[in-house]
Amino acid sequence: MTVQCWVSPAKLNLCLHITGRYGNGYHALQSLFVPVSLCDEIRIRPREDERIEREGGLPGLAADADLAVRAAHSLSGYMGGHPFGVDLEVIKRIPAGAGLGGGSSNAATVLLALNAMWGAGCDEHCLLKLATALGADVPFFLDARPAWVEGIGERMTPVSVDDAAFLVVVPSVHVSTAEVFSHPKLTRNQPLTKMSALSRSGRVSEIVENGVNNCESVVRDLAPEVSQVFEWLEKFGAPRMSGTGSAVFVVLDDAAAAGAALSKLPARWRGWSTEIWSGSRRVSCG
Repeated sequence: MTVQCWVSPAKLNLCLHITGRYGNGYHALQSLFVPVSLCDEIRIRPREDERIEREGGLPGLAADADLAVRAAHSLSGYMGGHPFGVDLEVIKRIPAGAGLGGGSSNAATVLLALNAMWGAGCDEHCLLKLATALGADVPFFLDARPAWVEGIGERMTPVSVDDAAFLVVVPSVHVSTAEVFSHPKLTRNQPLTKMSALSRSGRVSEIVENGVNNCESVVRDLAPEVSQVFEWLEKFGAPRMSGTGSAVFVVLDDAAAAGAALSKLPARWRGWSTEIWSGSRRVSCG
């Protein structure tokens, strides 16, 4: 069996409403997730032994803490042992700690890829159970289609949204999700709403304008450079932060407009022109 290559897309939260808190400390949320064409690539090579090894990935992240590796061991545990070992090479393009879900996407992609390669026979319910145990955002990336997400992220309703282009900007700061969710100023009582209240037509710009991200004010206090990104992006539209990370985006008319805005990005920040993703997970290896 030769090397296989799989695409692992990022996501944007078009809104993030914190509606309460459960007794176990987890926060109740409502959000609209969309996958975008900013993607990592995962290359999987069979080994002659039975070891699961990692190549690439994030510098400084131990293999046993890498969600991609944990996903492989999780599926192996379900099977009671895997038929052959693999090398997982994660080619990272999605920035870490930015609220774009790169690690969660990698985990879901490894589950899907190895379920096929190993012939594990793990059905949709089985994959969902394994994904949920790995992290709240991982289940979304199994299907990676626009979804209205509730609970702690485990309840997903597929939705239709219009195509959209985005300019995504990430400053050189790390934002701790745990610090954001434990912050005393975090709004935790956003009223419950419905997708239809944000936009009946599925227009992405309407969803962003009518929704909120309750974590924005906390993150902007903790990381003033995120506020600077907001101020710079306001010339192009209404900025919105994705998740609890440092990534901030605006919705633009089309890819050309997003590319033109990207060309003006200050050198101290990273940015991407990206669109809603709807491609194939398995791709030809370049």
